[in-house]
Amino acid sequence: MIRSSAKTFRHEFTEQRFAIFSLIMLNVDFQIKAHAKGCLKAGNSESLIIWTIINMLPYIGFPLVINSIQKVHAAAQEFND
Repeated sequence: MIRSSAKTFRHEFTEQRFAIFSLIMLNVDFQIKAHAKGCLKAGNSESLIIWTIINMLPYIGFPLVINSIQKVHAAAQEFND
């Protein structure tokens, strides 16, 4: 039973990251902040999310990366407060 809950946690952990990265690639600005909060609630750290966004730079371009990092940082500030 412990294994299944750990597997579910891991699935939620990565599923939330994939959701936010899909939204970033589709340039859906108004949903990035809400999904970033969900990603943080699932156990992802702000630094992990930002590092992965930075790795997307060659594929989506600098403006989307900077905009997304700002939105994730704002969501993390609200999440920590």
